[in-house]
Amino acid sequence: MAAKEMYGNLGQSRDFSLLAGTGTERTVGVAVKPGSGLLARGTIIQMGADGLYVPAETGKMADGACAVLESDTQTGSEVKGVAPSALAYSHGFFLKGKLSLKTGKLTAADLLELRRQGITTDNMDGELNNEVAGG
Repeated sequence: MAAKEMYGNLGQSRDFSLLAGTGTERTVGVAVKPGSGLLARGTIIQMGADGLYVPAETGKMADGACAVLESDTQTGSEVKGVAPSALAYSHGFFLKGKLSLKTGKLTAADLLELRRQGITTDNMDGELNNEVAGG
């Protein structure tokens, strides 16, 4: 396969990492509550009163322990059944642009609570343009 086919756009690269820095991350296995459909990698999840994790919502980060999904996780559409297992980061330094919530955007208060729990962010979004202009 030619390099042009591999990268699609010459001069651009996309970082698929969630982490802005390494060495601080800690992973944990979690059980995700069924019925939330497909949760994308980088979704912030939060432990509910039943011990199962659900997608976090803005303004509610202090309601339970938070984590960041390490990979896409299918929870199905049925709220009954077996809770799928997933790998998540309970601590780490993340690219802010790669994190997502169930609805809404991360607020300053959300980021402060996440930091208190060991989840810190960098304002980078993971996009890099290597194009050099001039001549």
